Amino acid sequence: MQKNTLDYTLIYSNWHKNNKESLKSDMQQYHTLIELHNLLPKNKTSKILELGCGMGRFLLALQDMGCTNLKGIDINPDFISIGKKEGIDLIQADCIEYLENTEEKYDVIYCLDVLEHLPKEQQPDFFKLLYEKINNEGFIVIRVPNALAPTANFFRYDDFTHVISYTPLTIDCLAKNAGFNYTICRPEFPEDEELLLLKAPYAQIFKLQFGLDNLILTPNIVTIISKSKDFFEKYIDETPPIINNYNLFQISSVKLNELFTYYILKFAQKFSFGILKKYINSKLTQSYKIAIIKRNLF
Repeated sequence: MQKNTLDYTLIYSNWHKNNKESLKSDMQQYHTLIELHNLLPKNKTSKILELGCGMGRFLLALQDMGCTNLKGIDINPDFISIGKKEGIDLIQADCIEYLENTEEKYDVIYCLDVLEHLPKEQQPDFFKLLYEKINNEGFIVIRVPNALAPTANFFRYDDFTHVISYTPLTIDCLAKNAGFNYTICRPEFPEDEELLLLKAPYAQIFKLQFGLDNLILTPNIVTIISKSKDFFEKYIDETPPIINNYNLFQISSVKLNELFTYYILKFAQKFSFGILKKYINSKLTQSYKIAIIKRNLF
């Protein structure tokens, strides 16, 4: 039987296209990611490696922010060809084979949206290779799909080459199995109140059934890993936490008169019925109700 091959560019182009608009969008997103999670090395000459670099746009963002010693690895020759035109040092290779064969060690290794593509049985050894190739005071950044997120199945299956999603526990297990002592998993971004409201029931289910609290429910998890206690403690001190507090909201029983009153008040507020608006405003500062989800302000 003839061996089937998959043209991954057809999948990749859903998120990253080879045009100026996509380049601009990617650069903005990567700048935000770097700043939000404090992912820029303090020493701009740090030896940096990105595994699964695609067209090299994350490396371009790092270069924009002053980093000078950059290298990227990707198995796709088309991506490498595009990225090289931007002047980035890119190598076409399988990430695992590159790590197995290189004698180099790095100060920072980035692995964004890559781990979920590797065969599951290879992942423990992949982490051990990361341990071997990172300097003692260096750090590793990994971004993976979050199995706990309400949108988990979308991110798990929207890419045909994904083999697994993760929780903070599974990432921590892989890291510790390889010898790393210090890991921190962070939500990908701060969520607005509308998303917090929508996800509150999921958080309540996890808490009631499994005793889980302080959940990460963003589509991806960003994990920072290091061998160094000094680096880890400094990172914690210098990096503001991202807190998506789903516990601000609680599930309550619904009474028809409450629901009716809520919508009447909102209708009156919208059309500004004089003195009634003042009354409504005074009431809505005390409670904020949407269907059966009630915000706990106390």
